[in-house]
Amino acid sequence: TGAGAGVVDLTTQPSTMASTQTQESQAQTQAQAQAPTQAPTQSQAQTRSRVVEVELVPGGCTRAVTDSNKEEYVRLRLQHGLKRVTGSAAAAAVRQGLNEVVPLNLLRVFTAPELACLLGGTADISVPEWRQNTQYAGGYTRESKQIGWLWRLVARFTPDERTLLLKFATGSSRMP
Repeated sequence: TGAGAGVVDLTTQPSTMASTQTQESQAQTQAQAQAPTQAPTQSQAQTRSRVVEVELVPGGCTRAVTDSNKEEYVRLRLQHGLKRVTGSAAAAAVRQGLNEVVPLNLLRVFTAPELACLLGGTADISVPEWRQNTQYAGGYTRESKQIGWLWRLVARFTPDERTLLLKFATGSSRMP
């Protein structure tokens, strides 16, 4: 089977069509909240969690993973992991918070890349727009010859180089 914490150990082939995951008990969560600065020892971590094997298909615990069905196993394993994440309390909280700002039914008209662009800005960096909206400090102005050199250089950058410069200067790789 796969390794603990719901992660498949890719160094060895899983033996059955089941997924192994670690579930933490409520007592462990409370104990960690009371002593956040103490790292649990290996034995403490082992006693605070339990391993649960989940069949990915009916009878999966007895069905061996072979070369002929390994693609099916990987597909099922990924589906299982995705269901665990999307069904989590954290995902529900994000959905609820986002729904308070924009009703989720309105978001369905956007593709994932369109929504990412709306939330994070455009990845296409317009040098003239960037130059027009830049504020200068340290005695430099829009007319300083060093600033002219900078913008001529930036105009020759590849899109990836512009993204790296913007990230360095602002902390964000996207234009607002």
